[in-house]
Amino acid sequence: TGTAHVWISNDSGNRTIVANQCHWDGVALSSDDIAALRDCRILHLDGTGGQLAVQAAQIVRRNGGTVFVDAGSPKVATAQLIELADVFSFPERFARQFFGIDDVTRAGQKVLEMGARATICTQGERGAIVFDSDVMTRIPAVEVVTVDSTGAGDVFCGGVLAGLLQGHDLHQASKFGAAAAAFKCQHVGNRDGLPEFNDIIKSLE
Repeated sequence: TGTAHVWISNDSGNRTIVANQCHWDGVALSSDDIAALRDCRILHLDGTGGQLAVQAAQIVRRNGGTVFVDAGSPKVATAQLIELADVFSFPERFARQFFGIDDVTRAGQKVLEMGARATICTQGERGAIVFDSDVMTRIPAVEVVTVDSTGAGDVFCGGVLAGLLQGHDLHQASKFGAAAAAFKCQHVGNRDGLPEFNDIIKSLE
């Protein structure tokens, strides 16, 4: 089991994370896991899990589901997961960490060239960029007073996933994500700041 300490700045709401990652050696998918993955509409992965994550993504793709990868930083199986991703989301620092470049537009194009069907680059208070085939769309952040940014990226992805499950396209779903992340940043802590679906709808009206 992984553990993490999260330190929050009172001045800016920014956070620093010191983490001890979990280990996946000897872990395998059970028959129940495989059955569930075959029926999965959207599989959300964060890049950890190595070949276990790759196997899960392969099962979902074979059975018509959507694979959504939220890559906070490069992992052992990142390249394989890019190939399997219907949506590959990455923060702008990932461009340098994985590709060795600072140009997030080029990084987004490289992700598509590697096989992802669409990709999102998140840029914190500057919003996000959606790369869908030959179309690049900027999604503005919702302006709020940030008191705690912990989990904002995760909540953004949760909002995108909720939007996709509601039948919206990736661009509209990304607006859901931006609204969800903004709502969370106005609250201290991970769970207390999670918005309800109606909160997101109202903020977009």
